[in-house]
Amino acid sequence: MAPKRKDYYVYMICDPSVTGTWVVNRRTYNMKPSYIGKGVGDRWKAHLYKPRAGTKLTPIRKAILQMRLAKFEPFVVLVKENLTEEEAFLLEEKLIHKLGRIRTGGTLVNQAPGGIWIPTKVRTKRKSRKRNKK
Repeated sequence: MAPKRKDYYVYMICDPSVTGTWVVNRRTYNMKPSYIGKGVGDRWKAHLYKPRAGTKLTPIRKAILQMRLAKFEPFVVLVKENLTEEEAFLLEEKLIHKLGRIRTGGTLVNQAPGGIWIPTKVRTKRKSRKRNKK
C-alpha cells in the first residue's frame, strides 16, 4: 500500500480592512478571517485573479472586490501544510466551525461547512409545482 500523499494545505484569506484579534490554529491574527479553504498546488491563488467577464461572483470574490475597492489587498495565510487530503478536510471543517460562517454569525463567507461535504438540492414548492404542470 502506497503512503498517502501529504501535499495538501489549509489556507485562510484575511481582510486587512477589518482589524481585531482572531486566533486561528493557535496563532493570533490582527485582521478578519474571511475564508478558509483546502488545496494543493496554487489553489489558494484562484480566488485572487480577476474573474472573467460574465462570471458569477462567488462570496469570496465579492469580499475581495470590496477589499480592493477600499484600497486593501487580501492577505493569504497557509494555516498548515504537508497534510493528507483527509487531514486537510478535517482541519478546514474544524476552522470553519470555530470561526463560523456569516450566515450563522461568524466572519467567514464560506458557503459550505467544510470537510467532506455533499451539497443537496432543495426544491421549493414553487419549482416543484412548475415541474408537475409540464
